[in-house]
Amino acid sequence: MECKKGLLTAILAAVFGYSGLQAQNSLFVSETSGNQTSIPLPDIRKLTFAAGNLSVYKTDGNADSYDLIGVRCIRFKDFITEVVPAAGKESSHTTIYPNPVSGQLQIRYESSGTGNAEVTIMDLLGKVLIRQNIISQHGINHAIINVEALSCGLYICLIHDGNKAEISKFFKNE
Repeated sequence: MECKKGLLTAILAAVFGYSGLQAQNSLFVSETSGNQTSIPLPDIRKLTFAAGNLSVYKTDGNADSYDLIGVRCIRFKDFITEVVPAAGKESSHTTIYPNPVSGQLQIRYESSGTGNAEVTIMDLLGKVLIRQNIISQHGINHAIINVEALSCGLYICLIHDGNKAEISKFFKNE
């Protein structure tokens, strides 16, 4: 229970805290019973995880409460995880798609040489969940990573190619 509560807290903190994430407009709470609730983000005043419950306090004074054991997934509608380059920084030559993904994550990246590259998939706490070595050629490369076994949530994809590392975020659907 503590692990699930911590993971949900990390996901929500990351989504509300990352400046590179844009266009979230609704919070979806999917329950194991099959029910799904949609709450527009501007209507949310506060989220809490206390006593085994997820509580969503709304700006109109109402609140919704969900037993964490019965929560299968929390996700966001129109969830775009493109990282906006900072001013003066070189833009990324890495693209991951589809995003959100349910089975196979496609990675398109540019390599400046031939050799080995490593793709690492991590949760928001930095725990390595998938590590796959791939062979890169000079120029545009493609890789496919099976993420079907991952739980629903936000993940980090690190591509390390020679002396260059790029990070992208993606959302895993059910």
